[in-house]
Order: sequence, then structure tokens, then C-alpha cells
Amino acid sequence: VYYEMQSSVCRAGLHAGVIDNDGGWLDVTRQGRKDFFIRSNKNGVESVGKYKSANSFTVSRVAVKAITCETTVAQLCPYEMLARHCPRLYCPKNCIEENPHISR
Repeated sequence: VYYEMQSSVCRAGLHAGVIDNDGGWLDVTRQGRKDFFIRSNKNGVESVGKYKSANSFTVSRVAVKAITCETTVAQLCPYEMLARHCPRLYCPKNCIEENPHISR
């Protein structure tokens, strides 16, 4: 589903089912101009139809992985994998206090 650039990002995420009303992470990708936007009602959010060309975007779910202060890229996303982008990560608080000698 394409959303017009003036649309609320969070409501677009709710409409698309990418997040729920508790919130969450999402990615936004600009998609360029679209000729029109179709009205629909999904997940409790009604999108407005628009029959005028405008810039657009899409939303997508983000895979977020919680790690420890000691997790390395070699463990998480080794170079043998074909993907160039590793998962989005969430670091815990207070990592500066844990094993400060490990960083290279």
C-alpha cells in the first residue's frame, strides 16, 4: 500500500499492520510520485482516497534484535552471509561499564 507524503507515518504503520496500537519500530521507504491513492479501512484506520498525483511512501516491519553488551558482529552477522545489512539492533543500557577493555 502506498501512502501520500502528508500522511501520518504511525497511522500508516497501523493501517498496514506493521505496528499495533502499542507502538513499535517501522521503516519508511520513499516511493516517488503515484497517480492516485485508494481509500481503504484496515486495522481500525481508514485511509483517504486521493485522485491526484503526489509523492508517496511505504512502511515495512523492522526486525529488531536485542543483544548483550558483549555481542559481536562476527556472532550476529558473519561475512559468510549474503546479506549486506545486519538486523537492526537494540543495545542494553550501561554497556560502558561492562568489560571496557573488549572494544578494539
